[in-house]
Amino acid sequence: MLLTKHAVGLVILEGYAYGNVNTLATLAEVGGVLRLAMAMYGVPYLSVSPNSLKQFATGKANAKKEEVMKDVYKRWGFDSPGNDIADAYVLGRVGLCLLELTPTENSIQKQVVQTIAKNPLSAEVIKLQRSLYPTAMEG
Repeated sequence: MLLTKHAVGLVILEGYAYGNVNTLATLAEVGGVLRLAMAMYGVPYLSVSPNSLKQFATGKANAKKEEVMKDVYKRWGFDSPGNDIADAYVLGRVGLCLLELTPTENSIQKQVVQTIAKNPLSAEVIKLQRSLYPTAMEG
């Protein structure tokens, strides 16, 4: 299993999008199994809502997938082959900011990171993970 073969420090997941009821049950089932496996193997994870992901990348919580892909390229120079990969890239950037390994680039990103960190469960995971990684923002 992937979770036992690799040292995983922190997983950042996109939360459920409730707008498409046709796929929600499948996504919830797969997501639940994934979350259970991570809990069983002690892999820490955080969920980021789809709106927070879009807001972090584009500044707009209601951005379209194409806008996210375009802004990922403009902001970070990452030319994603698809919108799911672009979303995963943004989640990675959110994780780096949550762990204070890279600074936020603007007030909107800072607000997104602060909102995620205010969740009591997220705060505990972030606190533990920050203690394990030296921050690039110190000094």
